Amino acid sequence: MPDLEHGKTQEARVEVAGSLLSDLRADGGGLLIEGSAGIGKTHVWAEVLRLARASGTRVLTAQPVEAETRLAGGGLIDLLRDVTDDEIAVLPQPQSQALLAALLRTPSEGAAPDPGIVSVALAAVLTGLAEDGPVLVAVDDAQWLDPTTAGAIGYAARRTGEDVRFAITLRTPVEVLPSPAAELAAQQRLRRYDVPALDASTIELIVISRCGREVPRTTIARAIETSGGNPFYAVELARMWAAVPAGTSTALPIPQSLQDLVGARLAGLNEGSAAAVATASALSRPTVAILRAAGICDDDIRAAELAGLLVVDQGRIRFSHPLLAAACYDRLTGTERAALHRRLTDVVDGVETRARHRALGAEGPDEEVAAALDIASDSAVARGDTYAATESARLAVAATPPGSALLAEREFRLARHLFASGDSAAREILERLCLPDVPEEIRGRAQATMCELALSTISHEAAQVYGTEAVETATRLGDVSLLAESYIYLAAAHQFEPARARRYAAMAQDALESQPDPDAAQLSKALALSAGIDFNVGLGLDHTRLQRAKDLEDSVRAPAEDRMTGYYVAMCCYGDDFDKARELTADWVSLNAAYGYERDDTMVRMWSTTTELATGNFVDAARYAEEHLAIAELSGQTNGARFARFGQGQVALQLGDIATARTCGEELVADAEAGAGTRIEVLGRRLCGEADLLLGDYVGAAAELARVEELRSPELSDPSALAHLPKLIEARVALAQPVTEELALYELQARLLDRPSARALAGRCRALVALAEADEPSAIAALDEAIEYHEKAGTYPIEHARTLMVRSRAMRRFRRKAAAREALVEARRICSEHGSLGWVERIDTELAELGARGGREQDELTASERRVAELAARGQTNKEIGAALFLSPKTVEVHLTRAYRKLGVRSRTELGARL
Repeated sequence: MPDLEHGKTQEARVEVAGSLLSDLRADGGGLLIEGSAGIGKTHVWAEVLRLARASGTRVLTAQPVEAETRLAGGGLIDLLRDVTDDEIAVLPQPQSQALLAALLRTPSEGAAPDPGIVSVALAAVLTGLAEDGPVLVAVDDAQWLDPTTAGAIGYAARRTGEDVRFAITLRTPVEVLPSPAAELAAQQRLRRYDVPALDASTIELIVISRCGREVPRTTIARAIETSGGNPFYAVELARMWAAVPAGTSTALPIPQSLQDLVGARLAGLNEGSAAAVATASALSRPTVAILRAAGICDDDIRAAELAGLLVVDQGRIRFSHPLLAAACYDRLTGTERAALHRRLTDVVDGVETRARHRALGAEGPDEEVAAALDIASDSAVARGDTYAATESARLAVAATPPGSALLAEREFRLARHLFASGDSAAREILERLCLPDVPEEIRGRAQATMCELALSTISHEAAQVYGTEAVETATRLGDVSLLAESYIYLAAAHQFEPARARRYAAMAQDALESQPDPDAAQLSKALALSAGIDFNVGLGLDHTRLQRAKDLEDSVRAPAEDRMTGYYVAMCCYGDDFDKARELTADWVSLNAAYGYERDDTMVRMWSTTTELATGNFVDAARYAEEHLAIAELSGQTNGARFARFGQGQVALQLGDIATARTCGEELVADAEAGAGTRIEVLGRRLCGEADLLLGDYVGAAAELARVEELRSPELSDPSALAHLPKLIEARVALAQPVTEELALYELQARLLDRPSARALAGRCRALVALAEADEPSAIAALDEAIEYHEKAGTYPIEHARTLMVRSRAMRRFRRKAAAREALVEARRICSEHGSLGWVERIDTELAELGARGGREQDELTASERRVAELAARGQTNKEIGAALFLSPKTVEVHLTRAYRKLGVRSRTELGARL
């Protein structure tokens, strides 16, 4: 499993650490990095140290642990482990003897070394080392320093000059600063940095990478909220809660490791303040008024506030850290919790809140309680709170008496909420509700939802089966709304069979418009699908119809999970209208946030990947593809994860990482052979075919891409559906095979729709054919036209560069070397500007064959060499650099060797200073 947290958080850490180190160099003195356990102090500290070493600073480190606090001098031994006896021997004999004895390197003569002499010796050693360059004394978790070491470092902080600096981490809260930090603070030479809580999306990726993608997303969301932005806490909570039975919703346990962290703060409370804290922990929005109504007096609230557990602000109450609330609630027995919730039922306001407390205080299933929770769930939906709606629905299922006729209805409601929030538990419930013993009206709705779910989690073929069953059920029931919904999902499931898809979309629209007051959200879906189908068959982008679909959704404030914005965004991407795609995507993201729905985040990221790829923002495209894969796999969207892998393969192709692209393609083909369906095979073979083409395997490329053409429905004729044809034509031309039909089809559609990006590729294909026939005038004319369309489109920069590379080869064939070199230099500029180092390398090879280096001086770094050198100077290993830049470690080593030679340096330290 990839380390999903690495890219985003590592980049932030480098930026913060660089700023902190810069300030430390400018101001001298020390740096104190503070924060709660697990918040990321050590990561920032380690980054400061790495950057300091890369700049030539000598770094001495100590990382004490709690068990060593009473081991006199233990931290000192750790700190000076890399300082040699010879470097200590230059001190006056009493100091050197005392220090060597304290470090257990020589026997102590008589009594233990005098702490005062050891302190003086440490200051002297550090001052001596600083004569050869700056020294950084670095201590992680200074609260665990033994008194001897803390005193010695504190003394050194007072007595050393500006060339000796200090970097210390400290776990908070703490009443008194440890000696080194206190000494620096007293001299006003201490810069303090409080490590902030991470944002929810970053913590989510960390939890996924540590706990696995099978942890339900609702569990992760709850762990993030409870952790207060602390990734360590979030991982610990998610890991434990993932093992809790699915029916548990509120009384989730706190791991013992975290109980130990907060237990001491709770243990010192008296009975009254403990009751105040316990009552507040059972409330989602505690207030002084509610606690008073529950029998808690103001003095007890004040005592809990003075103890640092509660914060009171204008009558509202919150815990000083969310984990304290969870830990306090976890300490209550089941009997205590139930009694507390029963007492709160009578004092809280609001339908949802009262229903929740009634459920948690009930002694068993209760239909009246379940009915109240139904109302609470609907209320949460109305205000867009998916999490609250899901929890109320879950409690309603648990409160329903066995054998109740309402159980299936409540289970379906819960499944819909889980599906909306991207929780894979929805599938298990829905599959059970599709069985014959379930009431038919519920079974039909479950079948229709399973059709929708299968589109992203299983395959289009599986969706077709569920959709057909839903139509049959709806027909028997005479349920027009369900029938229309089923036709809509069937149309989506058959979107690559245009005739059938159009028929289903039309049937859905007819069914809806036969009603006096058609459902606006469903009609919107039918319109959007029909517009998408017409687009795929080459009829162009119908903004009018798609805008009408969007307006219908807006008129009824359709939930983000049910909106068809994705189809509109997709058509804009395929139709080269990327400004409109970005505008729609921004609106889509806002709606997801407003409604609390996250399932569509996968679709947002999928089309954002496409948009950023087309416009040359490859870093953003790679990030979106990675996040798409993470969220899709986490929420059980198996098919969505396959589309994410296709996106990653496309990114790799644009970066020139052919091996990764082919691996992605092979995985998709294997999935298709295992039952993922035709659409996945098409995506996989497209990647494999283009990778083979770039590797010069024209036979393999032609075979892969010919299979894609074989699988294409003849009705699919938009250039986006023919994206494989330019590459197939290129492979067949190289093999001297006929391409007349393929070229005629692609050129016709590109011209009919007047799509600049497609017309550019059509021109390149025509040029390749002319070159094969040695028709110089036609080849040059076609290439000039293709380049003109590339510039007009302003998209797909690597395709533009590839066309320039074809032009260069044509010019070389026609003995026009200067023009050939000019085309390659421009292609190189485009690839370098967009960070595609793999393509820069390919072009550099061709420039070398021409005897040119793109106009660069011999000792000037290429873009690839400079980027590798910059990362090496930051301290990254060859493997890390290769992973970041999509290069092999061997290629990284080649670039570094060239950079060393050109810059006249011999080490990474010298490289950092030279750059």
